[in-house]
Amino acid sequence: MPTTITAKANPSTIPVGGTVQIDVVASDVPSGLAALPACGTPLTATPGLNSVECSATDQAGNVTRHAVSLIR
Repeated sequence: MPTTITAKANPSTIPVGGTVQIDVVASDVPSGLAALPACGTPLTATPGLNSVECSATDQAGNVTRHAVSLIR
């Protein structure tokens, strides 16, 4: 079974210059994850649509990515 990853911005709409938390969950059965999933840093300084990429790597070295969209 391939690595699964889900992520969401909390909140998904933020004020310019505001802060946002990216909640990410990943799993890989049966081999397991090589490390905790990681996400890039959201940019919040300018208005508009932005996305942040999160990734997870399994024990075999396969990387699965998931993009999270945010509006500011």
